[in-house]
Amino acid sequence: MPKGRGYLAHGASGLKGREKMKKDVVALTDKAKREKEFEKSVGDNIKRVKAGKKPRATPSRAAKELVKKVMSRVRSPAAKARHLRVKAGEMNAAANKVVKSGTGNVKAEATYRRLAKGYMSRAAALLKKGK
Repeated sequence: MPKGRGYLAHGASGLKGREKMKKDVVALTDKAKREKEFEKSVGDNIKRVKAGKKPRATPSRAAKELVKKVMSRVRSPAAKARHLRVKAGEMNAAANKVVKSGTGNVKAEATYRRLAKGYMSRAAALLKKGK
């Protein structure tokens, strides 16, 4: 320890006891304040994301989108239903592939199966309409 430098020997900032403590306290409160503000901003962002959330991608909506795409190309409801049925088959195949891959991704499988179901129900509705 260097001699003759008193409180500066300990890497102090040149402030004596009480003042040094005061400085530490201020620094701590500042840090707490900053952290709180950060948490708040994160919370606000999450809320904002939730508030402006997109409509959920439900199977029937997905099917509707597909019908819209097919609409421009295919005319008769029966033809549209055929398209949807093919797509449903593809979704089921995708689900089976996920199962086979053995990654245990149950969520993906469920999503594919749900979509397939949505497509099929849409196809059925179209066929009913076509008759």
